[in-house]
Amino acid sequence: QAKHFMDLANITNYMIESKVMGPIRDVYSINVVAEYYRLKKRLMESPFEYHVLLIGDRHVVTFDGQMYDFISQCALLLAKDLAHNAFTVSLKPEEGSVTSVHVMMNQTALDIFPGQKTDENCKPSDTVLTQNGVSVRREGNRVEVSNQNGVTVSCDLKYDICSMTLSAWYHGASAGLFGTNDNEAGNEFQLPNCSQAHSVQEFIQSWQVNQVGGHCRIASKNLKPCVPGTDQRICQTLFRYTYSPLRNCFRVVDPTPFYAMCVTDMCESTDIKPACSVAAAFVHLCNRDFVPLEIPSQCLSV
Repeated sequence: QAKHFMDLANITNYMIESKVMGPIRDVYSINVVAEYYRLKKRLMESPFEYHVLLIGDRHVVTFDGQMYDFISQCALLLAKDLAHNAFTVSLKPEEGSVTSVHVMMNQTALDIFPGQKTDENCKPSDTVLTQNGVSVRREGNRVEVSNQNGVTVSCDLKYDICSMTLSAWYHGASAGLFGTNDNEAGNEFQLPNCSQAHSVQEFIQSWQVNQVGGHCRIASKNLKPCVPGTDQRICQTLFRYTYSPLRNCFRVVDPTPFYAMCVTDMCESTDIKPACSVAAAFVHLCNRDFVPLEIPSQCLSV
């Protein structure tokens, strides 16, 4: 008799927990604002514009949303118009530990040094410069290069992120480390011979432009755990906690890979600037997906 009552109690407890309390907890844990923005993105996003993001000189979010990390001492081809030769974008190592983003449009060359300076052919560009159908604009910490056919390269010098946007006119025309802009994530790691890479390292190696001093080291970046005592709280605050200032976008842009980037970059830093760079990249993607986020307050004075 006692066993019968115990079984009945267990069944009753299970029914209450799974059928009543579980759904109630789910309802109260829903971020209604985040759900709204998730629906808004589905209604408003356009497949006729292609966008890619370079975070520092080691993280890439490709045209079709693939994400990977790398370390390089090589000049690398990020994107090239193989159909019309309208643009070329590459990543170039400079003296010391500096890298630049080299942009070529309509025979006009521009080297952008995130966080440092901008030089255009013969004279610096402080506000707006137009040459050969290419416009170069600098507003505060942002440098933007664009042409009349829907190609835009923009860099945030303060937070060390660069983006590229292509119009539908260039569908499937671009190749390089930014991937192929054809809305097909499965062929994003395409080699110059149009076959698919078997690894990220093979993919990166294939788009190497030249070697530095004849010795070029290039490898995919493996995420390593931080040494004991490294402060990861800023990464948890930004990308994990339910009270994160970025939380309203968590249902639109997955914060998990950004948390991994943040932890890895913070392991190699003594300040929060790397975390803020990753946060700025996350905010950038959220803004493009119609979620009105701002740079976290912790990062405004970086």
